[in-house]
Amino acid sequence: MPEIKKQLYHILETTEWSQADRSWLLQYLESSNTSELQKLLHDEFSVNIGTGETLDNERAKQLLEFIHQEIIKTPGRVININLWKRIAAIAAVFFLFLTGAYFLLSDKPPAKIAQKQVEKQVPSDIRPGGNKAVLTLADNSIIVLDDAQNGTIASQGNTKILKLNDGRIAYNDLNEKPLQVLYNTITTPRGGQYQLTLSDGTKVWLNSTSSLRFPASFPSNERKVEITGEVYFEVAKLESAPFKVVVSDKAEVKVLGTHFNINSYPDELSINTTLLEGSVNITLLQGTNMNKKASLALLPGQQAQLSKNAGLILNEKPDLQEVMAWKNGKFYFGEATDIAAIMRQISRWYDIDVEIKGEINEHLGGSLPRDVNVSKIFNTLEKTGSVKFELTGRKVIVMPGKK
Repeated sequence: MPEIKKQLYHILETTEWSQADRSWLLQYLESSNTSELQKLLHDEFSVNIGTGETLDNERAKQLLEFIHQEIIKTPGRVININLWKRIAAIAAVFFLFLTGAYFLLSDKPPAKIAQKQVEKQVPSDIRPGGNKAVLTLADNSIIVLDDAQNGTIASQGNTKILKLNDGRIAYNDLNEKPLQVLYNTITTPRGGQYQLTLSDGTKVWLNSTSSLRFPASFPSNERKVEITGEVYFEVAKLESAPFKVVVSDKAEVKVLGTHFNINSYPDELSINTTLLEGSVNITLLQGTNMNKKASLALLPGQQAQLSKNAGLILNEKPDLQEVMAWKNGKFYFGEATDIAAIMRQISRWYDIDVEIKGEINEHLGGSLPRDVNVSKIFNTLEKTGSVKFELTGRKVIVMPGKK
């Protein structure tokens, strides 16, 4: 309950939801335990949203449209229309909170709440991201991992889910064939990252705004997971069960035992699979409109790039230091990195919105730590004379420098 309560507070106080926020809220509303939300709102904000409450047709229509716009922005989700009827009363409260009118429903002084909002929206500086993630179990129950205590946090079939002392999540099974394949999903928000060990011993690192869908315990003949965003794998070798990664519903990466990184952010120019050790084979999924080359095998140090314009191509000499920088706790920008690409990384890690004004043609290179406040990143970049930054709240305007 404390983990759910904290996440609900985050949702209620946030005016712009990330994909991870939408995914978490939607899965929570689809679960059977939304009574906890009703109790929380009633206890904390003196709001009565009992199940007997009714809404007039016009109001219900507005709420459903709001839910549609704010929650169902995650591609590929199919929602049964009956869900709307079940959560309409709860949606009413979310609507009031998200439009800034929630202080009218609370016995807390409006001036104090307004001050709290201003403090949240206009920080003097922004701290770096950290270990933050949400784990969704097969029954749609939610665990906020950054709040979970060390030790066993859940069970899935014959598998125990442990939070280790270093913050990682580990899946330990009893070496028995699972009676049922139970899928879990781990999702990181903007400003979040996480590590976990799957039941077969494979180690996984997730960068910000990424997700991994995986079986709690793998069947004996195949290991298959699905990802979005950026994920690094160190796959445990098991010849009897190939390891397959489905990437953003566009390609499949097949391996036996190897180390590789996949960057599949939708705002990047291409989906890049970079091999560090072992061998992998990338195959386009049926229906993908990128059929100039259907498959590609990689050797260590090579990268496969999948884009709409060029299809699947081989990059024989990618900058491995740049590819692996995020996992090693750094930003690293090669000589060919433009300001837009730099700011996409900074935006995801510091959870800020970016606006670029004017033309900034110079490319910036170098290494920066990821464990410092964003002001230090901006100050370092400004010393090049190529750019300057104006930070207001969680939005930064990037402009040409005076070089």
